[in-house]
Amino acid sequence: MWHSQAFKGDAGIAAITFRATTRWKEGSTSGAEISSFTHAGEQREHSRTHVLTGCEPAVLLGRDTGPNAVELVLVALDLRNFVGVEAGPRPGFTEIWVKTSVKSSNASEEQLQELSRYVQDTSPVKDIIASPVPVTTSLQVIS
Repeated sequence: MWHSQAFKGDAGIAAITFRATTRWKEGSTSGAEISSFTHAGEQREHSRTHVLTGCEPAVLLGRDTGPNAVELVLVALDLRNFVGVEAGPRPGFTEIWVKTSVKSSNASEEQLQELSRYVQDTSPVKDIIASPVPVTTSLQVIS
């Protein structure tokens, strides 16, 4: 196989905790920064901070300044099995934590809690992650 032999047989070396910080900007536009992760228990920094702008297309009341979260899910790859680590836990996420901070000058805590519940209940990304989704793959070899 073409993958690095450094990962072969050591599932612990593939234990990675990724993190991102996302801030709402306006309307349906958000900005995310990804600068560090934990690998095999050690905090590591990316060579630079990666910045993503997320938005919705105009048909979904956005400005289309970046891909939406569902589109980002579609283009994401999982590294674990990709580099040849086959033993251990499933290749995808084993747990996801979301911490939200909010400040509002015109909404009560109860209204913000209600909004949070609504967003979680209607989020297509949460649904994609929390519910099994059938996946069909195909390969087209071009000569």
